[in-house]
Amino acid sequence: SRSTASNSPRSTPGSSPSLRRRVLGGRGGEGEGSADRSAGGGSESPQLTTPSSTSSYPAATRHFTRNAKVLSPTYKQRNEDFRKIFKKLPDTERLIVDYSCALQKDILLQGRLYLSENWICFYSNIFRWETTITILLKDVTSLTKEKTAKLIPNAIQICTDQEKHFFTSFGARDRSYMMIFRLWQNALMDKVRFFTEFNKTIRKYIFL
Repeated sequence: SRSTASNSPRSTPGSSPSLRRRVLGGRGGEGEGSADRSAGGGSESPQLTTPSSTSSYPAATRHFTRNAKVLSPTYKQRNEDFRKIFKKLPDTERLIVDYSCALQKDILLQGRLYLSENWICFYSNIFRWETTITILLKDVTSLTKEKTAKLIPNAIQICTDQEKHFFTSFGARDRSYMMIFRLWQNALMDKVRFFTEFNKTIRKYIFL
């Protein structure tokens, strides 16, 4: 049977250079369909988009999403890293949340702040120069919001009786501060309950 595209002189490969290129390039089926539409006087440019080309975008999006999930560490992976870095902590300690920040010393040490139920920990590794800090929440005496260079509100200062640590470069300083504050208050409440029960026991034995 003869193709309907042959009815129009403009749609033959010999008379249409663009159609000849498409036919010789292995896209004869697409060329014939385009020729039928071009015979009606329509423009060829909108006809170059095919269903196969538009359907590739959702697949690419899904592929990108899968890659993003692989690159983003899960809680299990972060908790395992926490346990490997801070090996001296009790086995019962589990990571609650961690934040990207920096410790201000003579130089700025970029690293991560790790929070568990009873500990505040910091780890930095710059050119294999490791810095590790562990602070028992019950030993914290003050927790304040600070400003870097007295201008930028992105820092938190944590003090104990022996040390003072200035952490800066928090992405969300206020939210990080509230999480540390709540864990600190919970630790202090447990400390108060412990001493209350201890005092009750001592009094009981004294007055026997």
